[in-house]
Amino acid sequence: MTTGSVFYEQAVMTCLDGMGLTSVHLASSMGEALDSISAAEFFASLEDALDVELPLSLMSECTTFGDIAAALAGTGSASASGRLGSNGSGS
Repeated sequence: MTTGSVFYEQAVMTCLDGMGLTSVHLASSMGEALDSISAAEFFASLEDALDVELPLSLMSECTTFGDIAAALAGTGSASASGRLGSNGSGS
């Protein structure tokens, strides 16, 4: 586990905790833990926490909260906002 992945895992868990979802873990299925409104609120909270705009495809491509953290860690640092643009293409 790299330092970057730990950072994103902590960001994911902090957002979940902030929503009162303290029983949800990184291995938890997003579909089972969140309804569509809660999922949108979670992604908005994560975007605010990381100060980036996340691609919408992240919501459909990641099945667990750990998958989200891993996908974010794969983009580099939290300052990678240029690569996490509004359309997900990096522009």
